[in-house]
Amino acid sequence: MSRLYSLRIENFRGIKILEHTFGWSNNCVLIGRGDSGKSTVLKAISYLLSPVWNLPVNDYDFYNRNVDQTIVIEGVLYDVPEELLQFDKFGQYAQAIRPDGVICPDLDIFTDKAKLCLKLRLSIGEDLEPSWIVVSNRDIGDKIISAKDREKFQMYYIADYIDSQLSLCK
Repeated sequence: MSRLYSLRIENFRGIKILEHTFGWSNNCVLIGRGDSGKSTVLKAISYLLSPVWNLPVNDYDFYNRNVDQTIVIEGVLYDVPEELLQFDKFGQYAQAIRPDGVICPDLDIFTDKAKLCLKLRLSIGEDLEPSWIVVSNRDIGDKIISAKDREKFQMYYIADYIDSQLSLCK
């Protein structure tokens, strides 16, 4: 099962910028008063890993309804399915998370103690068309990731209401 190492959200609903590193923890708890952004964070993660190609996005999903500022949701995932790390898939776009937590695009430093990871980015502009890519942070550029490949991250909602909670399950 893939795990979320870090998350960056820009211009999404009530969040102008949020950056958080979850690290190697297997658990995360979001605690806060009502309307503090807990559900927005979960929705951002679900959009990033969504196996659908048509997200229900509208102008209200942009921070302060400013559609001139692109929504960007970026996550670094480790323990990615092996088939996605094959060279002909996204292996050449993989990066490494060193034991000190630094994410390195240069795999020459890859050791037994570093973990391979993929950096995914979802961008939504004023045309409301979502675009998912795997970010390389190298001269080779980035690569589009399809809904079929995002499905391999196995993101599911688990709740009484399908839009209120999120879990990554296997």
